Amino acid sequence: MPDKNISNKPENSPQGLTVREIYDTYGRPLAERAQSLISNPVVQAEMQRATREEYYKKVKAYEDQAFNLTNKEIEDLIWSIHIGKNTFEDLKQVMPSINSATICKYLLDEPELRFKNEGLFGSISKVSSLNVKRAYYFQMNKIPTGFYAPYEFEPTDSFILTITAENMIDQLEKEHHLLELAEKSLAIAEKSLIQSEKSAEYGKYAAILAFLGIVVSILLDKF
Repeated sequence: MPDKNISNKPENSPQGLTVREIYDTYGRPLAERAQSLISNPVVQAEMQRATREEYYKKVKAYEDQAFNLTNKEIEDLIWSIHIGKNTFEDLKQVMPSINSATICKYLLDEPELRFKNEGLFGSISKVSSLNVKRAYYFQMNKIPTGFYAPYEFEPTDSFILTITAENMIDQLEKEHHLLELAEKSLAIAEKSLIQSEKSAEYGKYAAILAFLGIVVSILLDKF
């Protein structure tokens, strides 16, 4: 049988109130005040401002990771895409130090900002509003889902070339053709040199044999 002396009121509760009574007396008014405070337009505006500010800090930190590419590095990446090795993983193979922020620096497609940048120039929703870009050489083969800044490329994200990059292909093909010709010419020259060295060696042996033949003839004549 339950002990009649046991109470459902916590021993240490204020004035011996139950948990429910404590909530009704103290908790509910606090929760209602907090809800009212959160619903206040001024408070909501401040919360949104703080959220935007934190977001822009992350975008700025992302953009600070980007670095300038040399002409040779750009040409290597363009050539890789041109020959079909066009995924982010492929570009990492060509240039291990490349990162998403640097690709974005030269990318025609611009990740959307999650918050519009309200500034002197009005509402701007592109990353380019925060970063002055250089020439565009790459663009997405297909815009990925959730293409928002700061965007980290997946290994399978693929790229195609912009008109600017396509215009560079003819010159790159000429350079590659000249390089192939130079390599072939070098191989032929090395082969000729080897053959010349062998011919010279054979000639030396022939001269030695001829000399020995003369010596033998002289000796035979004497005996």
